[in-house]
Amino acid sequence: MNRDESPEERRRRFAEEQRAREAEWLAEHGWFTHYVPLGRGYVNAHTHGISARFPGQLDFQIVVGVSSELVSGLFWDLFRRLEAGERFQAGQRVSELLRDAEVLLQLARESERDVLRLLFPAKNGALPGDPDYPEDYAPLQSSLDTDDLPWDDA
Repeated sequence: MNRDESPEERRRRFAEEQRAREAEWLAEHGWFTHYVPLGRGYVNAHTHGISARFPGQLDFQIVVGVSSELVSGLFWDLFRRLEAGERFQAGQRVSELLRDAEVLLQLARESERDVLRLLFPAKNGALPGDPDYPEDYAPLQSSLDTDDLPWDDA
């Protein structure tokens, strides 16, 4: 790090370094995960490269405040299942990602592209759309527009 660089130069250097790492991951694995903090405990974690590596398959997205380790594990599990020939679509309930619970895949927009957003169950195991899904549980999980946030601090 150059102590004489301005904050703008530091941001530019960091962005260039990040793009270089992503290019390496894309070359090595065929996909990578991108994390964008949204504020209020939310993150827009999404994949790039899945749709190119597996034609007809959408990339994945998670927009709740969970650890990067969990996000990485879930995306790697989905990737391995894709390599084994499994395919995923909107409205599908996916088991064997979380212990004793399913996740629901919902069609969502991330920037200018469609993705499959992973929706997590409430504490009672219910998913959005289930009659016993609590209305106040992670309300933004299924409705968050990552390009038009309902708060100003993102």
